[in-house]
Amino acid sequence: MVGQGYAWITTSMITNFVNSMDPSVIESMQGVVGFKPYIPASKAVRRFEIRWSKNLDENQNLQEMELNVYGMWTYDIVHAIATAAERVATGHPHILHQETRLNMNFTTILTSQSGFLLMNEMLQSRFQGIGGAFQLTDGRLIQREFEIVNVFRGERTIGYWNLENGITSIMKEENHTETNLTSSSKLVSVIWPGGTKGIPNGLFLHSKRFRIVVPVKIGFQELIRVVRDPQTNEITVTGFCADVFKEATKSLDYEVHYEFIPSVNADRIKSTTYENFDAVVGDITILASRFPFVDFTQPFTDLGIGVVVPKINKNNIWILLKPLSADFYTATLSSMLTVQQIQSSSRDAGVGTSAALLLLRGINISTYENPTIKPYHKPEEYADALRKGSKNGRVSAIIDEIPYLKIFLAKYPSDYTMIKSKATTGGFGFAFPKGSPLVRELSSAILRLREEGKLKMMENKWFNSTESIFTNQDSASNASRLTVHSFGGLFLVTAISSLQLYSYASVRSENPSQFLPQQWHKFCKRLR
Repeated sequence: MVGQGYAWITTSMITNFVNSMDPSVIESMQGVVGFKPYIPASKAVRRFEIRWSKNLDENQNLQEMELNVYGMWTYDIVHAIATAAERVATGHPHILHQETRLNMNFTTILTSQSGFLLMNEMLQSRFQGIGGAFQLTDGRLIQREFEIVNVFRGERTIGYWNLENGITSIMKEENHTETNLTSSSKLVSVIWPGGTKGIPNGLFLHSKRFRIVVPVKIGFQELIRVVRDPQTNEITVTGFCADVFKEATKSLDYEVHYEFIPSVNADRIKSTTYENFDAVVGDITILASRFPFVDFTQPFTDLGIGVVVPKINKNNIWILLKPLSADFYTATLSSMLTVQQIQSSSRDAGVGTSAALLLLRGINISTYENPTIKPYHKPEEYADALRKGSKNGRVSAIIDEIPYLKIFLAKYPSDYTMIKSKATTGGFGFAFPKGSPLVRELSSAILRLREEGKLKMMENKWFNSTESIFTNQDSASNASRLTVHSFGGLFLVTAISSLQLYSYASVRSENPSQFLPQQWHKFCKRLR
């Protein structure tokens, strides 16, 4: 996790000791960004460093160690105690001090009568020490200026931070007019883990507020629904697609900030349509023709299109006459259609589809006049068209993408069924500009939602279906299997025809009274 694509930021507790660490540790910290207290360069600091080095050279018994901010603060604190003691002794000479220099019996040492005065003097100490401005707040030394360093082949300063100006590229001693930096472009370039200057995805995505385009739909609002509050003008986006996007972003290792932007043309993806936006979230079909313009995440719905027709009434005794109707052949032909065949369908077969599916083929709905393929927008329009049938100017079958058909069949499970499906489209996915770092992250998140079963739970919530509403060819044939009752019409026609034929033959016979016995005798003779 210290390679390319990651970012590490350390506090002063670690950054202050970087130069004192083992070289192998420093090597593993390449690309780390850290904060440490800022120590302004001064002659006093330089003189102190020289005396520090001289003491280490003269005292061989002392362990060699590099001077850091804690050593400077310790020196300043000792200086503050000494000056405070001098002020107490000068201002209060009447206080008696017990001689304790040679007393090794600690039980006989009394509490100093000047302790309270010494503490007050310490708290009021104000001076410029070698470690910066010395001032105690609530008994603590508060650092108000920090240096931002980047560990790469040693420490390199990339900027500064203080209470007055925030992050700046330079630090002035009295920097009350320094201009704030609103971006890191004015700072020294950061070299991140892996030796790259490219901002890790998490940092970039965390600081950016994404503008997400969502389609405004007439029907199938179980997929995506946009509601605008007339009083506050606040946008609320709900639906299956919105839930998947929200859950996927929540599962990331960093927070993604975004706002939804409604659009009536969200599904018409072109190279320049959404150059000012960061993503399109909704029922956006993954198509090869769209990849030159955008990148798609993993699909989060079923793939392809299907054909829905009215269910056959198994209790209808005249069901055997169904092959003689035009609707039967319309549905059969529809089951063999693909998206590419929609525009060239037989003009005698009425087939319904969604306006979105026609848009996938580049057809303008406002000028669309093909009497064979009829576009619809709502599940209710599907049901009405199928109920009236092609004989009444409507349709005998509906062709659409699987998610739309799932919603339709969930609303009308007992009246219609899907007889055919084909994976000719890539399902729904989220569209992003080419090269967006969110594509890979959200694709992984969608796969996790699918593996954990959360995607199925969201589908059941919005499609109102707890089990599959589709049937394969075997189960579909079982559901429509003919029974003895289905042949009732045939039996009735056969019986009536036989009676009529018998009556006619009996009348034409020379001996009508002997006609039936004679016919029965012939029948029994043939059986032998």
